[in-house]
Amino acid sequence: MSTKPKQPAPIHEDLGMHTDLVYMCLPLIAMAVCFYGIRVALLCGTAVITANLCDRLVALLRRQKYEKGEWSSEAFALLLTLLMPATVSYYVVIVGVLAAVLLAKEAFGGYGAYPFHPAAVGYAVVAVSWPEQVFAYPQPNLFASLPLGSTKGVALVEGPSHILRNGGLPTISTMDLALGNYAGPMGATMLLVILACALFLLHRRRSWGRGLRRIHAKRVHHALQLRHALRVV
Repeated sequence: MSTKPKQPAPIHEDLGMHTDLVYMCLPLIAMAVCFYGIRVALLCGTAVITANLCDRLVALLRRQKYEKGEWSSEAFALLLTLLMPATVSYYVVIVGVLAAVLLAKEAFGGYGAYPFHPAAVGYAVVAVSWPEQVFAYPQPNLFASLPLGSTKGVALVEGPSHILRNGGLPTISTMDLALGNYAGPMGATMLLVILACALFLLHRRRSWGRGLRRIHAKRVHHALQLRHALRVV
C-alpha cells in the first residue's frame, strides 16, 4: 500500500515576530513567579506544551512536516495564560489553548489566516465557561508560593476592573501600580516591565518593516524575471 508523501512545511517569513513575543513574555513570567511561585511557570509550561502538540497534530493531519521555526501558537498560549489569575486550574489553561490554536487559528487555515486573534478567542472561551476562575485573583505576595495543585483554599478577590465597573475607585499606590503588586492577571499588572517590553517590540518593528520590504522586493524581482523568461520562450 502506497503512502502519500508528506508535503514540505510552509515557510512563514514573519522575521521572528512571534519569537520576540515569546521572549518578551519571559520577564513577565519571571515577575509573576516572584509574586506567586513556581505554579506560574508550570501553568505557562503546560500552555506551551499544549500549543506545540496542537501544531504537531495539525501538521500530521495535513500531511505536512512540522515547522519548527514557527512560534505563533506558543506565543498565543503564553499571552493567553498571562491574562489569567495564577490560581486558574491547569485544565482551564489547556482548554483555552486548544480553543486558541485549533479553533481560532487552524480552523481558519493556520498562520496569518485567522480573522480574530487566537489568544482573545481562547480567553473568551474560558471566561464564558469558568468565570469564577478567570475573574477572581489571589493577592500577590513577594517570594511566596501558591500551591502547585489545587488552590481551593486560597483567598481570592475581585480585580480593579470590577471595582471600577461598580463605580468604586481602587486604592493602589503608584509604586504598587508600577511593580504590579496588586491582585490581577498574573502577567498584566507589571506596568514597568510591560512598558519595557513594548519599547523593545517597537524597536524590533522597524527591523521587521525593513525585512518585509526586502522580501517583497525579492519576490517582485523574481516575478519580473519569470515574466521575462516566459516572453522569451
